Amino acid sequence: MLRHSIGERTWALVPVTVLRDTAEATLLRISAGSLYLAPHDDHGRLLRLGTDRWTLAPRAWTTHDIHYLLPRDRWFALGLLLHAGTAEAVSWYLNFQNPPVHRPWGIDTLDLELDMVAPAGRHGQLRWSLKDAARFRYLAGSGFFSKEQMRHTVAAVRELRGSGTLRDERADMLRSAGRHGPPADMATAAAFCGALPPDLALRDLPAPASPHLKVRSATADPVLLRGEQRMTEQQEFRGGVNVVRRHGDVVHRPASPAAPAIHRLLRHLHDHGFHGAPQPRGFDSEGNEILTFLDGEVPDVLTPELRTPEFLATAAALLRGLHDASVTFRPRPDDPWIFPVRQPAEVMCHGDVAQYNSVVKDGLAVGFIDFDAAHPGPRIWDVAYAVYRFAPLQGPDNPESFGTPQEQGRRAAEFCRAYGPEVGAEVVDVVPDRLQALIDFMRDQAGQGNEAFQQHIAQGHTDLYEADIRYVRAHRDMLRAAFTEG
Repeated sequence: MLRHSIGERTWALVPVTVLRDTAEATLLRISAGSLYLAPHDDHGRLLRLGTDRWTLAPRAWTTHDIHYLLPRDRWFALGLLLHAGTAEAVSWYLNFQNPPVHRPWGIDTLDLELDMVAPAGRHGQLRWSLKDAARFRYLAGSGFFSKEQMRHTVAAVRELRGSGTLRDERADMLRSAGRHGPPADMATAAAFCGALPPDLALRDLPAPASPHLKVRSATADPVLLRGEQRMTEQQEFRGGVNVVRRHGDVVHRPASPAAPAIHRLLRHLHDHGFHGAPQPRGFDSEGNEILTFLDGEVPDVLTPELRTPEFLATAAALLRGLHDASVTFRPRPDDPWIFPVRQPAEVMCHGDVAQYNSVVKDGLAVGFIDFDAAHPGPRIWDVAYAVYRFAPLQGPDNPESFGTPQEQGRRAAEFCRAYGPEVGAEVVDVVPDRLQALIDFMRDQAGQGNEAFQQHIAQGHTDLYEADIRYVRAHRDMLRAAFTEG
């Protein structure tokens, strides 16, 4: 068994199949659909590191198998995500975690919630991107990690960021991708080991999973969605354009003409390690699209409680993760995106990154919803609209505006630094163009008879955007100067 532990307490316990065990490393397999013990709160919701109160409850592993290489005495593990059944490689994971310690019940470690991910490819060179860096910094700043954990994790990240990282190990794991061994369940694993962690008893272990268990991969990410219990709530949400109805752990919303293309994109994002988005579940009898429900709050405005460096950094890291996972997505020539393709088409833009499309938990951005405006474009095009909303780069007449131009510039710079080096002060000059494109789109839609956009224009939305364009241009130098501050 693979145990993640905090002190002497079990944080998670996963049944594994040992494919190889040598003096250098252990290669494990975790089977899709396996039941494992995971940390939950009193309401049955999955938890992330940072709490000292939790209970363990069964949860199903994702729809993917994973081969997991744990080198001895190292502060990371290498994971290869595989399609269950076909063993086709999906993506690579580098999990930064405590060095493995062999115990009578298996292996002890602790996932430190910092990863590097890369799409699986046929060649040795990979494009690694950091995942959950903002969450790691938050935990580090709160004193959750020890100095030793911090020092070794940072050193491991620096060591492994090269594109040729662990080339030989990856080649060996690809050769072993078809190896399965018998699927492990908790009871069998405990019987094989002849021991359990001291804080657990046999009655705590879940029964073996049924071979016909239908695993809902929508629950794969512990921070985004509720636990395995079925939800019976029925709620209605009214957005700027659509009415969305929630039924338990899915939502039904009007499907745009681009819905099939957006569903392909959403599946691609999840297959390539980005779980901060809904997963598509098809269409209902009325033609509405069905998407998984992301648990959390979706704020209409940035309240003072959300005007924090932590929220800003997590939103930026989330957008970076979305963009990186979309690099290998291949749009089709006939995909009917509602926004035109913007060159250079480096990534898939969300198209409407703002607080009202952000899922928030504990003051941190954990997901984005409403991908209706998704389209191919440059990274900076998407970042420009995000900083317009989050900095915000808005004039004093805009009711959502706050802060002086200097403060707004600093928040824009903080967002871009958290996003990565690809975007800098030049984003300030892109914001007016991005807003003008939005104005043109709204007017075009209104001219075609779209009542929602006709109402938005009548309510003065385009007037506000035009005023904000003038504001950003008038304060351009001041806003850009913030990017050169220490």
